[in-house]
Amino acid sequence: MHIIVLTLHYLLQQFPRSLQQSTASLVGNSIGADNVQLAKRFAFLTSTVCMALTATISILLLTLRFQIVGIFSQEADVIAYAAKVMLFLALFTYPLDCGQCYLQGLVRALALQGKAAFVPVLSYFCAAIPVACMLVFAFDCGAMGLQIGLGVASL
Repeated sequence: MHIIVLTLHYLLQQFPRSLQQSTASLVGNSIGADNVQLAKRFAFLTSTVCMALTATISILLLTLRFQIVGIFSQEADVIAYAAKVMLFLALFTYPLDCGQCYLQGLVRALALQGKAAFVPVLSYFCAAIPVACMLVFAFDCGAMGLQIGLGVASL
């Protein structure tokens, strides 16, 4: 059941990842050309696009979650459980991941990757993995616990 949500999550991550690359290129090239005003405009534009895209996809995930899960399985209990996990994906994990992905583009544009590299390592290894393992194994939360653990890394 969790593979359905993970597949959708990885598929939908392609939108913010492409936006991340665009942000890094546009803002980085503007800074390299010593045009800080244009870099600020591009940063504002891409952040607006990121927020609109995230809101649209999250709303679609919320409203069409049963139909989307129905593409992967026809079993009623699988659809019900995966749709419940997709609520968390749509409201928490996906929006936070999109914001984090967008900000990584700005970090790259400003050439601060070396200083910022420890943040994802710490967030996944010190927070997300322990929380996910605790929820899945100690509290028997199943796929929802794993999704919550992944969402913790984005905070």
